[in-house]
Amino acid sequence: MIGGYAPVPGGGIDWIAVTTARMKGWQTRTFTDTYCKHNRPIGTATRGALRASFALGQKDYRLGGHPVWELLRGVYQMRSPPYIIRGLILMSGYFWDYVRGARKSVDAELQRFHRKEQMQRLKNLFFRSGRSSRTPSATGC
Repeated sequence: MIGGYAPVPGGGIDWIAVTTARMKGWQTRTFTDTYCKHNRPIGTATRGALRASFALGQKDYRLGGHPVWELLRGVYQMRSPPYIIRGLILMSGYFWDYVRGARKSVDAELQRFHRKEQMQRLKNLFFRSGRSSRTPSATGC
C-alpha cells in the first residue's frame, strides 16, 4: 500500500503515488502505445506559459527534486521557445521556493529516493551513454 492520497498544493499527486510505489519496491510501467494530445501547454489553464514554467519549477522543488537536476533541466528547457527565458523562469521557480524555504509536499524518505533516482539518471546519461537513462516509471497524460 502506498498510504493513500493526500491533497497536494501545486499538484503532483499522481507523481507521488507512482514514485512511492517504486520506493516501496513495486514495479511501475509506462505504456508508450497510449498517448494524450494536449490542446494547450500543460499548466496554462489559468495562467500564461511563463507563469506555468515558474509554477513547474516550484512544483519540482516541493516534490523534492535535486538542485543539480533542476539546473540541468532548466538548461535543457532553454532549447524551447521562448528560448533561454523558459529555462531561466523554470529555474527561478525552483530556487525561489528553495530560498524561501517553502514547505515540501513529500517526506524526507521520498525526497531521498527521488534525488537518488535523478542522480542515477544523470550518471547513466553522462557516464554510460550506451545505456538507457530512463528510470522505469508510469507517466500520466
